[in-house]
Amino acid sequence: MVYAGLSGLARFIGLEILGTFHERQGEQSLLTKNGGFPIAWGRAFGSKTEFRRGGPLAPEFDGHLFGFQAGMDLGAAETWQGHRDHFGLFVGHAEADGDVRGFAIGQRRAASGSVPMDATSLGLYWTHVGPQGWYLDGVLMHSWLDGEPRSNRGVGLDLEGHAATASLEGGYLFWLTEKISLEPQAQIIWQHVAFDPTQDRFSSVSFDADDAWTGRLGARLQGTFQDDSTTWRPYLKVNLWHGFDATDWTRLATVALPASFGATSLEVGAGVVATLSENVSLFAVADYTTSLNGPHRETIEGNLGMRITW
Repeated sequence: MVYAGLSGLARFIGLEILGTFHERQGEQSLLTKNGGFPIAWGRAFGSKTEFRRGGPLAPEFDGHLFGFQAGMDLGAAETWQGHRDHFGLFVGHAEADGDVRGFAIGQRRAASGSVPMDATSLGLYWTHVGPQGWYLDGVLMHSWLDGEPRSNRGVGLDLEGHAATASLEGGYLFWLTEKISLEPQAQIIWQHVAFDPTQDRFSSVSFDADDAWTGRLGARLQGTFQDDSTTWRPYLKVNLWHGFDATDWTRLATVALPASFGATSLEVGAGVVATLSENVSLFAVADYTTSLNGPHRETIEGNLGMRITW
């Protein structure tokens, strides 16, 4: 039972490393420099999460995740009439650890074991910013996975695999007043997860994970205020996340165990972007996510980042 939710956990880690444009970069108004290697940025993030998958075993994960990400623009330029393009690369690493429950020994939601899993990622990104402040952001990311799931009876395995992620998101800025703006956003994410075949001391274990599609519709309500030396941009955000239905299969020797996924969740949060000087900006956000339908999910997470230009 401990193995049935591993593909879902790998996807969750991938989404946390991917983040959104504003979680990675802070704010599109900060993208102003031209030339090669004009910008470096980094962030640290963490979450406490519970989520469940469907299927006869209904695997649940209850744990935490911590990670970091650092990136650099390889090039940036103003192309025409106020349009800007930035492209770069990033590296990221995240570690998740938690307890697993599910249908085992004839009981539902029985404590079954624990799953530590980590991912190291390398990604490329491209961001286009329009003259009115709208943006498009595309990301391609590859992740190397490593895990050591163990049951409460001491049965486990060493797990290795990889994941591919592609994301495209955009937002359009509407100014409600001189200092208040509303930005509707949309994002679509594709994920592919593949674990190497392995075995525990009782049987061979293999995984067949469906490709996953996740969509996001949301909005940010942001203010812009300035004191003597700092520009402050506090904001509220709301997102509707939807994972499209699919099924993962875990095979123990000749026995195939399904775990379905796909649900709709609501995310609400608050953040701030602080431009301390022409060259240094800080940004932070905290949010809460809960499921609206489908299997249960509840997540509290935080993100703290820095952006440096020269």
